[in-house]
Amino acid sequence: MAQKNCEELHVVFVPYLTPSHMIPLVDTARLFASHGVKVSIITTPYNALLFESSIDHAADLGHKIFVHKLKFPSAEVGVPEGIENFSATTSQEMATGVFMGIALLQKPMEDLIVDLRPHCVVSDLLLPWTVDVAEQLKIPRLTFYPNNVMFHCVEHCLKLYTPHEKVSSDSESFLIPGLPDKIEMKRSQLPDGVKSNPEGPYWDMGRFSDAQLTEISLALEASNSSFLWVVRKGDKTQENEQENWMPASFKGKILTNKGLIVGGWVPQLKILNHPATGAFMTHCGWNSTLESLTAGVPMLTWPLFAEQFYNEKLVEVLGCGVGVGAEVWHVTFDIKDTIIKKEEIEASLKMLMSTSTESKKIRSRAKDIEAMVKRAMEKGGSSYNHLTSLIQEIKCHAFGISKE
Repeated sequence: MAQKNCEELHVVFVPYLTPSHMIPLVDTARLFASHGVKVSIITTPYNALLFESSIDHAADLGHKIFVHKLKFPSAEVGVPEGIENFSATTSQEMATGVFMGIALLQKPMEDLIVDLRPHCVVSDLLLPWTVDVAEQLKIPRLTFYPNNVMFHCVEHCLKLYTPHEKVSSDSESFLIPGLPDKIEMKRSQLPDGVKSNPEGPYWDMGRFSDAQLTEISLALEASNSSFLWVVRKGDKTQENEQENWMPASFKGKILTNKGLIVGGWVPQLKILNHPATGAFMTHCGWNSTLESLTAGVPMLTWPLFAEQFYNEKLVEVLGCGVGVGAEVWHVTFDIKDTIIKKEEIEASLKMLMSTSTESKKIRSRAKDIEAMVKRAMEKGGSSYNHLTSLIQEIKCHAFGISKE
C-alpha cells in the first residue's frame, strides 16, 4: 500500500474534435497538471496545433503533459488533408466527413487508452464509448459536459411546465415558471428538440449570408466605433468575400485604420483581455460567454443555435450585456433565413459603447463578475477547492487510500 501511495496519478483526456469542446477540456487538463497530475491528451495532428503552445508553456512550468497524436482518416472519409474538426469545414458534406472520421478514430483511441493504462479517463460527452474502455480498465470515467446550470434549469422548466405550448404564435413572449429570476423567451428561440423531435446534429460555428455581413458592416460604420471583426465564411477566399458584401464606404474605414477584418482563427482570450477591448459581439457559445465574463468585457449577444439563447438569458440576468434582437433558433450552421437589420445592431452597439448611465452600469457589472470568477479560481476559492477535491477522489480510487 505504501508503494502505491508513491505512484504518480495519470489521467487521460479525450476531447471531441471541435474547438468549442476541445479548448476548454485542454484547459481543464492543464489545471490537473498544475496540481501535480500526469496528463495525457489524445487528439490528431492538426487539432493539436490549436493548443500546443499552451501545452509548451505548461511544460516550461514543470507540468507533465503529453500529447498523443493519431492520424485522422482523411482519405477514408473523403475530406482534404488537414480538415480534422468541424470548425475547419466549409460545407455540410465536409462536416459529415469529419463526423465519420471521428467515428473511425474510436478503435485507435481505445487501443491507445488501454496501452497508456491511466488511473482515470476524462472524455467529452459525445464520446460515450469511453465508458466501456474505463470499465475494461476498472478505472473511473469523468464526463466533460460543456454546458451550464442555467441551460439545464431552463430546459427542465420548459419540459415541466410547457409554457411555450400556451402561446398563440412563435413571436409571442412567455415567462418561464419555476425559476428565481424573470426569464422571458419566444418559441422561435427554442431548439427544435424542445418544440418537437430533434432533426439531427448541429455544428458549432455559424456562417452569415452576404446580406447579413453587409448589415453588420453598415452598423459598424454608422456607430463610428473602432473594431476587430473575425469573418468566417465558406470556401471562398477572404478577398473575394469582401468584394461580394463589403460596401465601398466601409472599405475606406478599414484603410484608415478604423477597423480590422480577420479571416479565420484568432486568439480570442488574449483579445478579450486586452485593455483596448470595450465590448464583445458574441453568438453566446458557452466558451465565449465564459471567456467574456472572465475578462470583465460586456457582451453584445447574438445567439444562433444550440443552447445559445439560454446563455443569452444568463447574460441578461447577470446584467452584463445587451442583445441585438436575435429571435430565431437555427438547426444548421449556415444562417441564411433571417437577417438582423443594421438599425438594430447599430442601436445596441451605440448603447453599449456610450457613456450613458445604463452603459456604465453594464460595464461595472461585468467587472464585478470578473472579480467573482477570479476569486473562485484562486487558491481557497470554490473552483480551486472543487478541483482539489476531485483530484483527491481520483487518487483515493486509484491507490486505495483514505479520503482523510
